[in-house]
Amino acid sequence: MQVCRIADAVAGMKLSRPIRNSEGAVLCPAGFVLTDVAIQRLEKSGVETLLVEGGEDSGPTPEERIAELNKRFAGITDPAMLHIKSIVENHYTSARTESGTAS
Repeated sequence: MQVCRIADAVAGMKLSRPIRNSEGAVLCPAGFVLTDVAIQRLEKSGVETLLVEGGEDSGPTPEERIAELNKRFAGITDPAMLHIKSIVENHYTSARTESGTAS
């Protein structure tokens, strides 16, 4: 399973998790194979990321990235730097929890 930006999605990719809109309605079920038309409609619906099958070698998980972020910012007290850390951590957290939810 890998996170894929909607801009990078291509027809033939298979969804690992359902895609939901901001109200929680399912736009595409898990296992759905994307088409060009479906990608365009999801993009128009505000979907930014998808979880698709494959990509086992796609890099660190969001949890691993958050752990690394916390190590890198250990001991930092500058408010601006902590704000940047917060933004990055929120990004990683949303990748972990949204599973393709439209923003």
